[in-house]
Amino acid sequence: MILKRLILTASITAILAACASNDVVVVEEPIDVAKTNTTSKDETVTWNNKSRRGAAYSERGYRHVLADRNVGTLQDTPPEPSISANPAEVIQRATSIKSYSVYEMGRWERFCGHGAMDSKDWDFVAREGRDNIPETLRADCSTPAYTRQDYIAAWKSKCDGTEPSTQDLVIRNTTIAPPKICNE
Repeated sequence: MILKRLILTASITAILAACASNDVVVVEEPIDVAKTNTTSKDETVTWNNKSRRGAAYSERGYRHVLADRNVGTLQDTPPEPSISANPAEVIQRATSIKSYSVYEMGRWERFCGHGAMDSKDWDFVAREGRDNIPETLRADCSTPAYTRQDYIAAWKSKCDGTEPSTQDLVIRNTTIAPPKICNE
């Protein structure tokens, strides 16, 4: 942070001096990426030199980096059947109670059978985990017998033109098709 301020101060001084003497001054000082890769709200942009991005070149300059996230594959797995409740499991469930927004509660309600789920609902459930159903919905919740992967496969089979299985028909009748599923 201090290095950035020093570079900025030196750059402003050079520009002001150039304006006074009508000379053209180009100040290009490399920024040490190791020192600037800290975690704070000030680090929303980073300097990128001219580089290839696909079929085009991108000009050098500051780029927003908040959108650069690690995006992994979401996997939805049904919970293992529990024969007896272990006291440690009960304590863990009680301490892991989470607060959800109105929109997130709507997603959980649709997951529990109170509406047709779409791809965003399935992504949410895969991120949160099937075991994290809010306490207020657990008594009246009938979770689907299929996973997120089954949901995607059922809708992709429609694109292939193959004969759908009984499970595929059930999934298609109770869910909303993902957008652009046939174009992937």
